[in-house]
Amino acid sequence: MGEGPKLSVVLLGMASLAGLDNRPLSPLWNKVGATLFKNGEHFYNFEGLYEYKAKYAPKWHPRYLVAPTGFSVPSILMQIARIISGGWQVIFGK
Repeated sequence: MGEGPKLSVVLLGMASLAGLDNRPLSPLWNKVGATLFKNGEHFYNFEGLYEYKAKYAPKWHPRYLVAPTGFSVPSILMQIARIISGGWQVIFGK
């Protein structure tokens, strides 16, 4: 079998919600995101995806969401999840 191409960079995408703090002084949305990352298997395997990608020893680069304070953050996150996953039925149809 021949050798494949030599790759210097491979993009693994993101590991959503990884790295959020769930400490007493963390903002509420960090706590919600950290809890969803740890216990949200019903919706998506966030932790499993992170662990799978971590096997390749990636250089993680943080990505930030800037939004107005209040309850707009959950709505924005749900819309992002809907776009990434392909629709509400994919998210809630499990």
